[in-house]
Amino acid sequence: MQMGSKLVMVALVALTAVGTVRSQEPTPGKVVVVTCEKNPAQSYGCYLPKAYTPKRRWPILYCWSPVGHADVYVKLVSAVCERRGWIAVGSMQSKNGPWPPIKEAIVAVWEDAEARLSLSERARFATGFSGGARVSFALAEMHPEQIAGVIAVGAGLPTNGALPRKELAVYLLCGETDMNRQELDALAPRLEAAGNPVAYQNFPGGHVMSPTPLLEAGVEWLDDRSAESFEKRVAAGLAGVRARIEAGAGME
Repeated sequence: MQMGSKLVMVALVALTAVGTVRSQEPTPGKVVVVTCEKNPAQSYGCYLPKAYTPKRRWPILYCWSPVGHADVYVKLVSAVCERRGWIAVGSMQSKNGPWPPIKEAIVAVWEDAEARLSLSERARFATGFSGGARVSFALAEMHPEQIAGVIAVGAGLPTNGALPRKELAVYLLCGETDMNRQELDALAPRLEAAGNPVAYQNFPGGHVMSPTPLLEAGVEWLDDRSAESFEKRVAAGLAGVRARIEAGAGME
């Protein structure tokens, strides 16, 4: 899977992982780099919400970069993940290039997060920029029953990739003058026609990472659509109804 461009390299090398805490164990409220237990050559940036506890299961966002060091990507989404109660992880090794090293990184990060963290079975998502966006769709193809949505920035499906399964929620972001805009302009209606919920936003600029507020909007859009979020809203609504009934509100 050959994915990428020198423009992407220039765009993200400037966002090197300055200030990331290196640690063997995830730490709530901080972005740390975790070494995969089964494959020590692989590692990932990890953000846990401050309220994280293994006593409950948490949504997770897998982040992918075209140049590795996706702890930078984790930092970009850490604020919205804190607000929404999501975990975020991002491979340090996965980058543009042939498929085997990418797959090794995917498998290592997935297996380590699965074993180490308390994860939701249904609220799992993926996001990436450029070649990382293609990896996000590849992850959804590898785990179709668990990845519920994708935020793809500046690129679409992997080379020769098939359309994802029906009802995979997809949030597309692309610069107005991005070299891949034509691809995403065509992909959005194809996804919708296949039964996938789709949102598509353009922003000023070329093949660059989207502004953080748009990336955060993508997380919020996926969270609002998720089955777990819906169940929480229903439960909260029912609790409110019960409280009003018990208080005699609205009763003749």
